[in-house]
Amino acid sequence: MLTPAEIDPAMDAGRYTFVIDIPPRFEADVLAGRRPYLQINVDATHMSQAGVGSGYLQEIFRMEIERWLKTHNVTRPDDPVEAVIRVRYNPNLYSHWFLGVMMMINVITLLAVVLSGAALIREREHGTLEHLLVMPLSPVEIMLAKVWSNAVIVVVAATSASSS
Repeated sequence: MLTPAEIDPAMDAGRYTFVIDIPPRFEADVLAGRRPYLQINVDATHMSQAGVGSGYLQEIFRMEIERWLKTHNVTRPDDPVEAVIRVRYNPNLYSHWFLGVMMMINVITLLAVVLSGAALIREREHGTLEHLLVMPLSPVEIMLAKVWSNAVIVVVAATSASSS
């Protein structure tokens, strides 16, 4: 249970992904035929979880309210629940604002992994991998050195290409 003043700080701190605000007299308002608001606050830091989860929550609330109305023999010609989505940070839902950054991160990650694999295969072909394995290094340290060195080169190349 959170007070309305505690919702934003708790979500900003990452303690909750979803916070549901059920107003007082929600049940009485639904029975009286009014359409009260039910607020679902979503932290979209984890975009897929937020999108899928908010859809699930809306459907769960719709089904539960309809089931509850049927058990109380209340028939309504209209849908008792209407989902209205309001987005604060990106109100027009322009995904292309974030697409470039996401694609750069994906490409840098993919290139770092592929180049690390290629470097390891090349060392295996030239026989220098065996020299590395007999050194006082663990296989994890060798792997991290390969991944980090290639990742740094890819990041430097990507930032120098994007700044010119």
